[in-house]
Amino acid sequence: MKMLFSAFGKKLFGVKYERIGKSLFLCLIMFGALHSAEVRLTVNPIFLYLTSFVFTAGIMWQSLNSSDNAKYFRNMIMMPFEGKDFVISYVGSLAAYVLITKTLTVWALFLAVGSFKAVEIVIAVIAAFAGIIFISVMYVLLRHFKDGANFDAYIFYADGNDKAHKAQKSHNHGFVWTYLTRYLMEHKNYLLNSVFIWGLAAIIPTVFVSFGTNTNGLTMYLALGFGVVSVNTPLTILVSCDHDLERGIRTMPGGFKKFFIPYGVLLFISFLFAYGILLISWQLQIGGLGLVHIISAVVLAFICAAGSIALEWFCPLKSWKIESDLWHHPRKYIVPAAVILVAGLMGTVMW
Repeated sequence: MKMLFSAFGKKLFGVKYERIGKSLFLCLIMFGALHSAEVRLTVNPIFLYLTSFVFTAGIMWQSLNSSDNAKYFRNMIMMPFEGKDFVISYVGSLAAYVLITKTLTVWALFLAVGSFKAVEIVIAVIAAFAGIIFISVMYVLLRHFKDGANFDAYIFYADGNDKAHKAQKSHNHGFVWTYLTRYLMEHKNYLLNSVFIWGLAAIIPTVFVSFGTNTNGLTMYLALGFGVVSVNTPLTILVSCDHDLERGIRTMPGGFKKFFIPYGVLLFISFLFAYGILLISWQLQIGGLGLVHIISAVVLAFICAAGSIALEWFCPLKSWKIESDLWHHPRKYIVPAAVILVAGLMGTVMW
């Protein structure tokens, strides 16, 4: 079991487990910065428990469904192994990865801005472990009843990821739009995340209304709203998700034009749809919008799509272990931050 755990651990944390040190260092930096800034909030412990459970469970689900993990898993099951040890090592290493690199960051944030008793922190840790166990059991049950997989180590090898990979490989034999459609159909969580962003766009004005927002604070709050709904990470990292696709685009004659123009149109439509929902909801609840705001939304959607494409072409994410790393990479805030800045400038001059 020790050798199996070490094999999975090195894949997730690096050969020398350097990812652990980096994560701990970043958590200390964030905790120290917020604590030194004397940012203090009254946080109900229940919120800490729920966040620990839901956030950890969500990241664990992403990790179990990672196509990159499936490839590594496929190579590992070719070797002789004891089923029970294999499952414990695989799930345990994923759990350690989620807790150390993801959940620990959330705990550092809570502890920096709030005040909690030792027993409350212990309950939060238990909630995180409960989230891991719950999702692992749910994953096994869904694989068994939906896909007919047997209750053994092979149940963690998702054949659907292989099918998705084959669908990705077909981009050389079809149109880019066909490839994008197939890819999104195979990765429905990407579409669900977009739906979540659109729903968030609808309720953002409600949140600002609770802050007492009026037309005098329109520029700042609306610019912030545009930035928030621009964080559609899965849809903006399609190239970074697939190293083979990236290499294919770079080696194919006219690859940038053939792939990134349709991809850019897809991003533009997605962002513009989110901005449209935001503006409609804002007009219904707060008012004060006009044609200039619609034009601004179109311009911002173009900037957001162009910026996302530029990052994927010039700065693709490569040093990632599982797909969850892509979803939570700090790069995803660059374009939304630029959108907030541009929207703020446009608001000052035009709104």
